[in-house]
Amino acid sequence: MLVLPACSADTDESGTVREASAQSQQAHEETGHDAAAEDEEHGEEEAELAIYMSRVQRWTHKTALAVDAENGELSEFYLHELEETLETIQMEAPVYEGYEVGKLTNEILVPEVEALDSYVDEGDWSGAREQLTTLSNACNQCHAATDHGFIRIQLEDLDRPFAQSFAPEVQ
Repeated sequence: MLVLPACSADTDESGTVREASAQSQQAHEETGHDAAAEDEEHGEEEAELAIYMSRVQRWTHKTALAVDAENGELSEFYLHELEETLETIQMEAPVYEGYEVGKLTNEILVPEVEALDSYVDEGDWSGAREQLTTLSNACNQCHAATDHGFIRIQLEDLDRPFAQSFAPEVQ
């Protein structure tokens, strides 16, 4: 059995959850620990791209499921989350391990997500399904461009829990 640690959020007097920056400031005041200064002192670390990519994968898969169900409202919600995650990648990890991930994201993925959004807006579910295939190909194109071609997104079989092919690539 997997046991996860309990999480709790700090709240103010009204019960509103405090923002992370306020929590960080409070932690600094209470402990004297300044994470930003420590990053400067030890050299800023790269953002962990795999975390962002797992979010892209999750939102893409959920978008595909919503499109398959022809649920416009849900499709729009997940597309919005996907777009926000792509923006975060461009800001937080523009270069990762020497690859211009932000530029690749903007040039390869963003246009395909925008096209998918247009099909969903129009209620063109057939077009949206076709665009999902184009989007998964764009993901795979990005992976190949960053020497991660072994990660292959596959949206054709939505019953797969990760919308990915885990089979080795046939050479």
